[in-house]
Amino acid sequence: MKALIRREFQTSATKLKLEFQTSRFNELKARTTEKQWTVALSDIAD
Repeated sequence: MKALIRREFQTSATKLKLEFQTSRFNELKARTTEKQWTVALSDIAD
């Protein structure tokens, strides 16, 4: 029974980790896109 609980815990911990990494990646991607737009707009302004 303990082994089963441990495995369940590891599985949910792994899922959480993956979700966290995915959300961080998406946030970074969004920020990068934002920066590119800002740079593009400032280039136009010049």
